[in-house]
Amino acid sequence: MSNLTGTLVAVAVGLSFAGAVSGTPFRYKVTSVATGTLGATSFTDAAVTVTTLADTLDVTISGSAPFTFWQVVGPTTISVSGIGTATFSVNDYGAVSGSFFGFGLIADLTETQAVLGIVGNPNLAGFNLQSPIGPVTGAAIFNQETFLTSMGNLNITGTGSLATFQAAAVPEPAQGMAFTGVLLLGAALYRRTRR
Repeated sequence: MSNLTGTLVAVAVGLSFAGAVSGTPFRYKVTSVATGTLGATSFTDAAVTVTTLADTLDVTISGSAPFTFWQVVGPTTISVSGIGTATFSVNDYGAVSGSFFGFGLIADLTETQAVLGIVGNPNLAGFNLQSPIGPVTGAAIFNQETFLTSMGNLNITGTGSLATFQAAAVPEPAQGMAFTGVLLLGAALYRRTRR
């Protein structure tokens, strides 16, 4: 094996271990149409998106079959068309998925109060929050509780009949930079061996 090949193999192996240790940041997103209030502003049939950002290494599991739940905590926001984006004020907001063909972005992992969620789609059965999925559509669910946000209290009083869910990996700038570095190193070594 040439020095160039050996170096590139060593760098590739090193990068693969670095990625395995850090987990994968994911964006979990539910969209629907909703009616309610955010702070002092009312909204009716507005496009609403609730998003949680979290790392797959932080996913925990609870319950047992047939009621198994995967959950993860992370910064969670709600965007309401025409009003803006608010961050939920409590740190225990996150995502939960279960064997019930559903997914919810929730306010309290101990009570699983869905701010906005989706049920009834068999593609979500056993979804463990650690791989990409969607967009998938199902029946919209919500909770009429009051949730604290950076823009004031959130109260959802109704939703459209459907919601859409998607989970996707969030590219990290460091991964792109590492890949670019490997390419540049490979090109430099290749050029050096050709001289």
